[in-house]
Amino acid sequence: MTIQASPIVTLTDGIPTTTSLAIADGAEVDHASVIKLVRTYLTDLEEFGLVGFEIRPRLAGQHGGGNTEYAILNEQQTTLLFTYMRNSEIVRAFKKRLVKEFYDLAHGKIIDPLQALNDPATMRGLLLTYTEKVIALEHKVDELKPQADALKRISGAEGSLNITESAKALSFRPKKFFQSLHTMSWIYRRPGGKQWLGYQDKIQSGLLDHRVTTITLPDGTERICEQVLITPKGFDVRSVKPLLDEYLLKPERRRGMTALTDPSSFIAFVNRSKNPDSVVYVDDVSKAPSLTAVFDHDERGEDGVATARWGQHRAFHAIELSDEWKAWTKADNTGMSQRDFAELIEDRALDLIDAASVPDGDPTLGLAEKLGLTLATTAEVIEASRGLKLRAEVNVGETITLSSGETELHYTEAHKSADGQALKVPSAFLIAVPVLKGAPRDVLLVRLRYRRVSGQPRVAWCVVLHHPDEVQKHAVAELVERVRSETGLDVFRGGCPLK
Repeated sequence: MTIQASPIVTLTDGIPTTTSLAIADGAEVDHASVIKLVRTYLTDLEEFGLVGFEIRPRLAGQHGGGNTEYAILNEQQTTLLFTYMRNSEIVRAFKKRLVKEFYDLAHGKIIDPLQALNDPATMRGLLLTYTEKVIALEHKVDELKPQADALKRISGAEGSLNITESAKALSFRPKKFFQSLHTMSWIYRRPGGKQWLGYQDKIQSGLLDHRVTTITLPDGTERICEQVLITPKGFDVRSVKPLLDEYLLKPERRRGMTALTDPSSFIAFVNRSKNPDSVVYVDDVSKAPSLTAVFDHDERGEDGVATARWGQHRAFHAIELSDEWKAWTKADNTGMSQRDFAELIEDRALDLIDAASVPDGDPTLGLAEKLGLTLATTAEVIEASRGLKLRAEVNVGETITLSSGETELHYTEAHKSADGQALKVPSAFLIAVPVLKGAPRDVLLVRLRYRRVSGQPRVAWCVVLHHPDEVQKHAVAELVERVRSETGLDVFRGGCPLK
């Protein structure tokens, strides 16, 4: 709702605004040049909020020309627009007047009505503004009158109308009307059939009805036909806007969810569609982390109509773990037979790296040194996976204390190689794998453990990744930072608002 507060400044939804028409009139310049400036520098102006555009219909009795498009600007946008205009005595005087009226309106100062009535310029502005609004409203009423009359006739009808009759009453082409009802899941055809039928849920809701008629053919035979009818209730509860939208040259606004399969595509699409108030949400808590961009997000500022937006144009990227990471985390801390261990190393041999190939100063090397681990080479890990022959030497000792009669048994087991030498088994090794699909490879520490299965001539193996949960969180955090850096948008952790 707009409240008239002065000849050139108004309150629109609580925000002081003026129009390109008022600026052109006050600066005594052609309105076409003003609206051209607005279009040229629209990106700059919209850094201070969305610029509204409205249409003023051609005045009654006016010959030539058409409807006039004009812009609605807030105080910051108006001030910026004046910096792009050439100065003159008239322009400077109007600037000062406009600044004063914005200030007066913002601070609640009311212009003296008698003074306004005695000022010819004020009266001209008042009459022009209200005349424009009256003409615009009359024009809108004329546009909606045919549809309103049609709906009034239909809703007042005692019976139901078939689809062709309904289309004619609404001034639609019957073929297009049939297609629209089919798109909205009101009617359908059986495979190979020609007759339209109503969906059962629409019939049960009283929106549609079926009429069965008998037709006599020229040869004297009779045929039973079914016809779908739209009831008055069907017209009362269903808006015709979806039908009208089909005749628009382009949609009123973007909507829908675009799913991107890799981070680079997600970032590129966000940069293609973003605006200053777009936002990215990251869900890094659930087992299926994801990124969601909301392009038509609510604007910054206090809650209200002025900042609310639809939030229906979005992009989504499911953050996928790499196949390499899935394979190693599946095997993590799980007992494996010699065969299972051999298959894991054979399948993931390309992930193994030697410590010598890792740059000095890599934190993984420092971690291994801190833990006192000797890192095995790729060849040593592969050799261990192909089989381990060991000889277990069991020593049992007995100690008796004569004074008390207590007895202590000592049991030790030592593993040696088959030839009786000290057994050398790798205690840790390095892998280089991407945690997220499409991400660069990270160097990770893997500890290797073994044990002899009691009473059996075989060995059990276990690979243990170093803090895999923390590694995965760090990889997601790096991706989030990349999105923030390359899009320049705010990124929030948590679920995005419902549509």
